[in-house]
Amino acid sequence: MSNNSDTEMVDLEDELFPGMFEFYNTNEYFSESLEEVTYYTPETYFTESCYNFASRFSSLERYWLLVKKNIQLHLDNINETSKSDSAEIEDQKYDLTATDSEYFSEYINLSVLSFALALIEDLLISISEEIRREVEVIPELPKKEMPYINKYLNWLVKGMGFDLSIDKKTNRALNTIREVRNKFIHQMSRDLPEQIQKSIKELIENQSPKGQLSIAFIEKSLHTIAVLAKKIEIAYLKYLGYEVQ
Repeated sequence: MSNNSDTEMVDLEDELFPGMFEFYNTNEYFSESLEEVTYYTPETYFTESCYNFASRFSSLERYWLLVKKNIQLHLDNINETSKSDSAEIEDQKYDLTATDSEYFSEYINLSVLSFALALIEDLLISISEEIRREVEVIPELPKKEMPYINKYLNWLVKGMGFDLSIDKKTNRALNTIREVRNKFIHQMSRDLPEQIQKSIKELIENQSPKGQLSIAFIEKSLHTIAVLAKKIEIAYLKYLGYEVQ
């Protein structure tokens, strides 16, 4: 593609999506990032698995912060009708963005939800691997049909004597998060079933219309997974012989 074509494409993007391709002021962005709630902070006692989780989970938080703001900016822009827009530009804008308003937030919310669950699963696998290397024992996961996370928690508690219990509220929230993730991955074309929407409303007070995922639900999910990770970390440190609260 020629330089002229590149310039024309940038001009078209700028005309269709004003401000969408502007970068944050670096100092402003990091200042805002530091002001955001940090869901999970590891204990001062170092374990590779927990520190790796903390690093990746905080990165996921920054990803969420960045895309949440930029996607909203994009949605605001495409819903705006400028007096200077020609009919051609309006048609191009519609062709490119007709489905964005409906699906963009869903894509981002689902990706954050999926990665958060993947990270807590990876934390459990990493801890199990560290224990296996230390005591030369192979994790014997339950053969009974149950979620992946529950299988590792079951082994750590019953097989290795972890002092760890998950309260009913956290367990219900985790089940809801998992159901929502699975529902959107396997049946994206359908709205959330009423039972799942009811479970979501138990976690948060507001919910987006038409069964879409709300920002409040995603942030509650991040908080729930961070709480679970902290419980796992404390139990692991106690298992290793550290005195922690």
